[in-house]
Amino acid sequence: MGINILPSEIYNKISAGEVVERPASVVKELVENSIDGGATKITVEIFEGGIKKIIVSDNGTGIEPEDVEKAFLPHATSKISSETDLFSIASLGFRGEALASIAAVSQVELVSKTENNDYGISFKINGGVPESKSEVGFEKGTRISVSNLFFNTPARLKFLKKPKSEESEITSLIAKIILANPTLSIRYIVDNRIVYNTFGNGLAEAMYIIYGKETYDNLLEVSYNRDEISVNGFIARPTFAKPNRTYQTLFVNGRVVSNYMISSAVQDAVDAYIMKGKFPLFALNISIPFEQVDVNVHPSKQEVKFENPGKIYGIVNSAIYKAVSNANYIQETTIFEEPVKSANEPENSKTNSSFELAKLLQEHAAKFNEGTTLKSSDSTLSKILAENLNNNLNKNEEKIDLNQIKLEEVEISPIIPEKNKEIIQQNIIPEFFEKYKIIGVLFETYILIEQDDLFYIIDQHAAHERQLFDRFSKEIEEGGLTLQSLLVPYVFSANLKETEFLENNLDALNSSGIEIIPFGENTFKVSAVPSILSQMNLKEFFSSILEETTGLSRKTNEALKNKIARHACRSAVKAGNKLSEGEIDVLLKSFKENKNVLLCPHGRPIVVVFKKTEIEKWFKRIV
Repeated sequence: MGINILPSEIYNKISAGEVVERPASVVKELVENSIDGGATKITVEIFEGGIKKIIVSDNGTGIEPEDVEKAFLPHATSKISSETDLFSIASLGFRGEALASIAAVSQVELVSKTENNDYGISFKINGGVPESKSEVGFEKGTRISVSNLFFNTPARLKFLKKPKSEESEITSLIAKIILANPTLSIRYIVDNRIVYNTFGNGLAEAMYIIYGKETYDNLLEVSYNRDEISVNGFIARPTFAKPNRTYQTLFVNGRVVSNYMISSAVQDAVDAYIMKGKFPLFALNISIPFEQVDVNVHPSKQEVKFENPGKIYGIVNSAIYKAVSNANYIQETTIFEEPVKSANEPENSKTNSSFELAKLLQEHAAKFNEGTTLKSSDSTLSKILAENLNNNLNKNEEKIDLNQIKLEEVEISPIIPEKNKEIIQQNIIPEFFEKYKIIGVLFETYILIEQDDLFYIIDQHAAHERQLFDRFSKEIEEGGLTLQSLLVPYVFSANLKETEFLENNLDALNSSGIEIIPFGENTFKVSAVPSILSQMNLKEFFSSILEETTGLSRKTNEALKNKIARHACRSAVKAGNKLSEGEIDVLLKSFKENKNVLLCPHGRPIVVVFKKTEIEKWFKRIV
């Protein structure tokens, strides 16, 4: 068989198969070209999910008249001129492939004008074949219209999703571009309807526009620098975690990318604060010298490789931990007066939730009088809360559902203005731990505390989990763990990936109190564990640890120690365990050293607080 040299219209269509996957691919390339062209204002319009038409216009530098036709030639680019440029790429778009590929499978019109020219140039190309070029009146910048995508490649067209699905892909992409370029004004229009309209006032504004006010109110700023590498952006409070990673946006030098290692670094940093199975919302930009990162891993430029991935992991992990650990997590609740019902509102509406809670508290009020005595004979924490950790583990840990008292239906708002958040941390919390009165225990689960004009409800299980977690973590850090030798060493086998992980992290395991050594091919022997783990089902323990950590194929000392500490806290007192007043007192005083951490290690709130004046309004004592 002879060798044929393919004509341009054929190889451009082949290239389009790799570069132009769907309408979102076209939008990405055109918008990134606008950004590379110095635009400060960009408008994106799509019709029928971008299949019928995509229009991207900007106020950038424009294209010189003599370069307009060149822009659509294969391998034509203004972004690199030599091989060395490949290793220090700061621009975003493809390197001379995309426009030619887009033009090969659509009908394109480009209009562009530079500042030094009196007129603009209009250039039309149909299925890769030039049709016309003319002078037109136009303002500085560029407008590209892409119509009837894949009109000449029906095989590609039939594999596109429905317009609404393609629209969703583009909308998600535009959101990420807005977050990656918060200083640009970007307008996004779908079928003549404005979806996004930003003004370039920074990332906080961009996240407000994309995610809404509730997310905005729960943002924590991230700002961290080390060794010419910086991490900046926002992460939502762990209490505002999401069920999946959809709300995670990562940029490297302003480029939207995907990187499992960085996502893991973020997840590991919030592990102690977030509920298992939940994921943090964030938008982060990593600024790094261009020579230390490779963006040419894939033609889409959405994957990157770092020269020193371990260093990047550590920097990101530290940046997130700093932001999250410094936050205040006390859940502040305001109880409101009975709302006025509308004529059409059903009787069982959730707007009555505040009064449902009031009724509940009234029903149980007799149990919380000052004279209520808690039985010390019901002790389950004497040894634990004194100085020693509990060795008796409950394998079937009871999950506590706050729905029991319907707190999730109570409208939430700060009892102290946002500007006084620091006062909460510095004054209210310390005072609470110094002087309080124990009222009683609700449902054998929630400790009720009175302090001045504030009323606290404390989840005893979550509070004890936090105490055990912090204590165990401190003992790991300081090397003061009490170990329990196993009468019969525990021997287990691991697969190849698990074996690699264990061998890379033997030091971390041993410093966490787990005496473990290789014991033959893909086999390990455990001869001692921390006392707090001595009664745990070690098979389940190691299965869980390996499942959570082996996705990272390198040493992850801090993350591993953190996960072990989280497992250690499972010995905490459960809902339904009766505590004496002395035990409650010891438990609460244990927080004096760690006042600002008011989430359990799995991310649930420990404390909910009510203000006296709001309760009095609730019962119509005051107006």
